[in-house]
Amino acid sequence: MDERPAADAMSLGNLVRRGRLTIGATQEELAHRAGVSVRTIRNLESGRIGSPRLSSVRAIAAALALDADRSAEVIALATTDGDTVGEEATPPVGGVIREPLTGLIGRDGDVAKLVEVLADRAPRLVTLTGIAGIGKTRLAQAAARAAQAHGVPTWWVPLAAISRADLVVSAVADAVDAPEPSVTAIGGRLPDRAVLVVDNVEHLPGVGTVVADLLRELPGVTVLATGRAPLRVAGEQEWPVSRLAVPDTGEITPATARRTPASALLIERIRSTTPEFELTADTTPLVAEVSRLLDGLPLSIELAAAQWRVRGGTDLLRSIRRDPLGLRDVGARTSADHVSLRAALDATCELLTDGERATLRRLAVFRGGWTLDAATEVVGAETVIDHLDRLLALGLVQSADTPTGRRFSMLPTITAFAEDEARDHGVDADAACRHSTWVHRWALGLDLSADGINATAGHVNAERDNVRAALAWFDRNDPGQGLNLTSALYHYWCRGHADEGLAWYLATADRADDAAARSTGLRQAAWLARRVARLADAEDLADSALRESGDDPVLRGRALTALAIIVELRKPGRGIQLHAEAVELAERAGKPALLCHTLSQLAVCETDLGHHDDAIRVLNRCAATAKEHGLVYARLVALLNIAHNRNVLGDHAGADTTLVECELLVDAAGPPDARTYWRAQRAIARLNLGDVSTAAELARLALADATGEREHQNTNEARIAMRRSRWPPVGEPTPPTPSAPCSRPGSRWAVRSGSAWSWQAWRCRPTSRAPRLPRWPPSPRSSPATDSTWPRRRASGSTP
Repeated sequence: MDERPAADAMSLGNLVRRGRLTIGATQEELAHRAGVSVRTIRNLESGRIGSPRLSSVRAIAAALALDADRSAEVIALATTDGDTVGEEATPPVGGVIREPLTGLIGRDGDVAKLVEVLADRAPRLVTLTGIAGIGKTRLAQAAARAAQAHGVPTWWVPLAAISRADLVVSAVADAVDAPEPSVTAIGGRLPDRAVLVVDNVEHLPGVGTVVADLLRELPGVTVLATGRAPLRVAGEQEWPVSRLAVPDTGEITPATARRTPASALLIERIRSTTPEFELTADTTPLVAEVSRLLDGLPLSIELAAAQWRVRGGTDLLRSIRRDPLGLRDVGARTSADHVSLRAALDATCELLTDGERATLRRLAVFRGGWTLDAATEVVGAETVIDHLDRLLALGLVQSADTPTGRRFSMLPTITAFAEDEARDHGVDADAACRHSTWVHRWALGLDLSADGINATAGHVNAERDNVRAALAWFDRNDPGQGLNLTSALYHYWCRGHADEGLAWYLATADRADDAAARSTGLRQAAWLARRVARLADAEDLADSALRESGDDPVLRGRALTALAIIVELRKPGRGIQLHAEAVELAERAGKPALLCHTLSQLAVCETDLGHHDDAIRVLNRCAATAKEHGLVYARLVALLNIAHNRNVLGDHAGADTTLVECELLVDAAGPPDARTYWRAQRAIARLNLGDVSTAAELARLALADATGEREHQNTNEARIAMRRSRWPPVGEPTPPTPSAPCSRPGSRWAVRSGSAWSWQAWRCRPTSRAPRLPRWPPSPRSSPATDSTWPRRRASGSTP
């Protein structure tokens, strides 16, 4: 054999590597295009192959798309006697597997796993499944050629042209060149270990039995099948072929677009018809958005690429947004199923029974996925589990385990197809009604109270798109039920969704038939308007809630309380009278919970006005009422605010006594941030009573509590106590005497009085005014817009 010098071999490797980098291909991609193994490319580029086979070099040169001169140069550097080194020394074994005309993108991981499975022969039957156009045949081709390159004898058995399952044995005999169409003759042509790639099995009823017989009669054979549905025979490993990964939403760079499989495929296919196409700041977002809208489905992407040359990116994107199923092939394809995505999906659905197809149509009403219970209620079929299993097997439905349980979903393009079918069969209106009814019943079955929303917010988040669809349907068809659903979700809207919740309230509150529901909805809308700092709107809504309340003392009392708090925010001092009227209403109604609520809000107003003695008097009455009627949470709120007011007035001993009294209530009925607030208030009391070490420890614990996952924590007091327990602060001047005026804006100082620390001011304020420290629950004056240190978990007066 004629051995070339090592330098020549290295030169050949350098030329191959430069050519590969020029076209932007990886070693794996080049190997797939050339029909050789990845190891061959790797060894060739590193110089470990001293005498490569000429046929392999020619295939590589063709895959690199070299011009005539450079191709001749590459071939001149190769040996011509047909010998190979290393992996290339043994010619490919098995049948001839045609080389695809285009490269395979985004499937390297699947190819490697399939080759490993085929080589290990466990399991012996693997079926690639998925909708038409997902890339099953193309993946099987790549896996078969890679298996041959790894020394696994592999034959390709196409079944698209046959019409009966009893002809499968003949197709296999033709593929392996057996003398007659029998299992015995086939076994005589195969080695001890062999792989048969059986393509397109879905259109042949009974083909699973034939394949099972082959596996039983030929123990050395492994079968890789492709079909829209699994064969459902013993020992089968289903292998759902997934869509290609799409670019993330947001800004995307050209480099990211090239690395993301869906957009990379679109780019390559566009360049096949438009060689001058380049990724620029203008075209990259178009490529990314088209890839996303087409859900990463290879057939859709190739159809879009074929139309890019005529339509251009902007017009094509507009067309896809209008009708993602309307893309059609501009050329001639070998299969009618691949003329358009609609045709591909229709071909897949032909494998469904009438009942399964009816289930698919009704499932299209869901948004953002669904649970098994939801599907059972909306579809209304006892066989919904069987139908879902079939839809999953065909790749029309996907499933995933989530923190809230197992959920199902459909790709947007498949949803659009199913929606069209639902309209054509007249079931869309009934499905939407059943869907909205289910959402309403589901929401009322959750614990969406102020305390329960922490545990159930994740479930609402998971069904958020379904909730929006139901609210939109109720807005058009039944505003009263829409208002009921909106009100049921009140505490969810309070958790960062106030703007959206307010919009739904405004859309339905004035159109509901029930006056009580209108009053409740308008009052809750007022609270949400206050949360987003729309105080004028909040006052109008609260006033409307009061008018709608009629003579119902509970509704009127709650509406008065809401109006009083909002008026006080806009016009300090004007809400006291309204609060007093609300208290009187609650007393006449004989509703202890309402009375405690109105008393608590009156105390908040008194505290905001600096009337701390009056606030304590009102809170004592609230605590006594709550204790008498067993209202543990209302009593806890009252005692914590009593302690706060006493700390402000300098009665730290009284504050400490009150906090000791309510410690057990914090553990029994308080939400997580109540413990944080209790520790912070007691830290201030103990600090001013001279117990610096206890104060520091309580403050540290309060701050440690605030580092968890809870969103709304009130820890200013803990920070204050921590600072005071380290007095004098490093780098600050000596504290002035009690008579010294505040000489530096923003300064802080403390005055030693006996054995206690007595703070005269927090920031620069007149010494005659007591410092205002935060309360718990936080003041209605506090809001995310005005006080970032006090994001509320349960705002004052937020009880609907």
